[in-house]
Amino acid sequence: MRESGERSGRVSPLDAYMASSVDHDWETPDEVFADLHAEFEFTLDPCCTPETAKCDAYFTPEDDGLAQDWGRERVFMNPPYGRKIG
Repeated sequence: MRESGERSGRVSPLDAYMASSVDHDWETPDEVFADLHAEFEFTLDPCCTPETAKCDAYFTPEDDGLAQDWGRERVFMNPPYGRKIG
């Protein structure tokens, strides 16, 4: 039995990438989003760039998605993270 927080010893390239603070614009893989979108039918991505947007409606950092009205939207969010985020 593994102790809490102990890993199997296997590390995937994705694990290393996600733990990195080099790029805080990590994008949710399309196949992961597709499964979620099929269930929830998202209409807004409030934390993205035009290149990483998963919905037709989206807000970029310049739009400041947290200051916008999300109204009746079904929101998908993969917020930025890493050491660059204040």
